[in-house]
Amino acid sequence: PRVPGFYAPPWQVVPLETAFVAEAYALTIISAASLPGVQPLAYQPAAHEPKTDTELEKQVSAILRGRPLDPYSAEIVAVAGEYGVDPLLIASIAIWERGGGEHACGFNGWGLGSCGPGYQYATFSEGIHAVAETLAAPGYAGLDARAVACRWVSGDAACGTEHARAYAERVLTTIGETR
Repeated sequence: PRVPGFYAPPWQVVPLETAFVAEAYALTIISAASLPGVQPLAYQPAAHEPKTDTELEKQVSAILRGRPLDPYSAEIVAVAGEYGVDPLLIASIAIWERGGGEHACGFNGWGLGSCGPGYQYATFSEGIHAVAETLAAPGYAGLDARAVACRWVSGDAACGTEHARAYAERVLTTIGETR
């Protein structure tokens, strides 16, 4: 489930029943702190706290800066949130596949379907929805960013070729430069 205004990758979303167990566990820890000789635990923020849509828009825009897809940064974040996919991955793939839309084929700025028949769109907005839907579908859903990039370029999530490994590294480096 998505909390409006925040993006949390699907692997960070906790089922409600797990949250209750975690809350009960936290209460046990807090209660234990009242025992003689027991020190309370300090809050340790998660390595990747959920980001606001505004922060993500800035990061997506930083990846797409000055490219035809840059004005669509807010839409990329919103659509990615609807589908539960990483908007930075959508932006990074666009950079490495079609120069952020500079070399789009029929408003397909991601090389989806190798820009073949049925993969050309009337607007970038249609393309954004198509790529987000693809990344949320079986075959991509549940994969980490490296595996998604490998499958995107080669059809193989295991990164079995040097070409796929190098592509995945470029995509991840592009994402990492904005975090």
